[in-house]
Amino acid sequence: MRLLSLRLAVEVDVRPGGAWPLAWGGVLHGFVERAAMNHAPALLPLMRPEGRQGLARFTILPPPEGCGDELAFGLMLFGDLADHAAPLVDALARQCAHRLHGRPTRLLAAEVHDAPACTPALPVPVSAIRLHRLVLRSPLLLASGSATHAGLRRHGQLPWPPLGSVLESIAARMHALAPVLAQELLGPSDRWQASPAQWHAEPLTPAADPAREVVARYATRTHRLDTPGLLGTLCYLSEAPEVESALLYWGQWLGVGQKTTMGFGSFVWTPL
Repeated sequence: MRLLSLRLAVEVDVRPGGAWPLAWGGVLHGFVERAAMNHAPALLPLMRPEGRQGLARFTILPPPEGCGDELAFGLMLFGDLADHAAPLVDALARQCAHRLHGRPTRLLAAEVHDAPACTPALPVPVSAIRLHRLVLRSPLLLASGSATHAGLRRHGQLPWPPLGSVLESIAARMHALAPVLAQELLGPSDRWQASPAQWHAEPLTPAADPAREVVARYATRTHRLDTPGLLGTLCYLSEAPEVESALLYWGQWLGVGQKTTMGFGSFVWTPL
């Protein structure tokens, strides 16, 4: 795994208060794929080895809020694509000449960082972890399409994911994107399953930053996509802290849920 840290100068309108629209994840996803198509087509099989509808080997880390006329974001690279950061940066720089979603832009800086090789020391011993706090940095869409529609019909909102759903999503992504790491942490099986207790661990949410439903709207001249997701803080009581801490730590790099190539499913994990 490698992280590309990118900074663009871009003319863009921001909402009151200086926050970037949630749709920038979709804009950046299209920008990255278009850069490869136009300027580095040899990278396309590395970006989606299973074809157009297969799992992408890159994810967008969402841009920060209130960054004026600069747009800073991360691009995680997995598998063989991680060894081709330099030609991808060159393609992105050249793509800037075609503008970003119709706006003049230029690449200001690009840095390549290796992902950490191991889990760092935690602020509390693993055995003492009683609570997992996940601060969602971008909308989380974890439920399937049918579950999403059922939740909207029954409760008028997205279903909140139990801990087991979060863990299994991260494990599946780890098996696909970082198989060596998955074998080391989860064992030889190619599918890790959460326990019934983890599936029954429903999230809590603090009053200071409650989880809430948002809709990320992305539109081009020919296509419009309105995608609901959850933002805010989710807290889970720990059931098996050792495996949970490993999955949640690496999930910060791998992402969780659907549409990670558009910046969805990015979170910060704090064990308590």
